[in-house]
Amino acid sequence: MFWITGIVAIIYGLTGGPGNLMGPSWNTVGLGLMLWGIASVWSALAIRKADDDRCDNLNSPLCNKLLTSADESDPFDEVRKAR
Repeated sequence: MFWITGIVAIIYGLTGGPGNLMGPSWNTVGLGLMLWGIASVWSALAIRKADDDRCDNLNSPLCNKLLTSADESDPFDEVRKAR
């Protein structure tokens, strides 16, 4: 949501900003660039964390997921039988 707010603030600032200036409102453009920068850093960190979340070590949450056993019944079988 930060990235879209940043883009809107940049466009709004270039068209005059909240003060209806005849030229660009550089404070609003700066705020938009700052929000867009925060969004860029945030997404870069999230992508790096997603790459680290592979099943490389035993502490990874991906490795700790419970897998269904072959002897467990399918819950949808009961629904199909009821029809």
